[in-house]
Amino acid sequence: MADGDDPLKEIFATGALLLVVGAIIGGVIGAVELGQSSAATAIIAWAAAAVGFGISLAYFMADARKGEEPAAELPFPSWLRTDSDTVR
Repeated sequence: MADGDDPLKEIFATGALLLVVGAIIGGVIGAVELGQSSAATAIIAWAAAAVGFGISLAYFMADARKGEEPAAELPFPSWLRTDSDTVR
């Protein structure tokens, strides 16, 4: 595993993508059911698609926030830094 790979970020990203695909499939099933005059089934499929899409957005937001954590340490020791490195 590379240094930048975080298993939790991978889980959030993969889960969100799977939920988006499920939401698309649910939307299509709802449209087909509505075309076959089954409004109740269409509404259930669309509701499931909307919930899945909402959860995927929450996963994507959690994945984005996970990457915003500041670096814990500097790339080189402080005794090697010059005054111009600390002024930025």
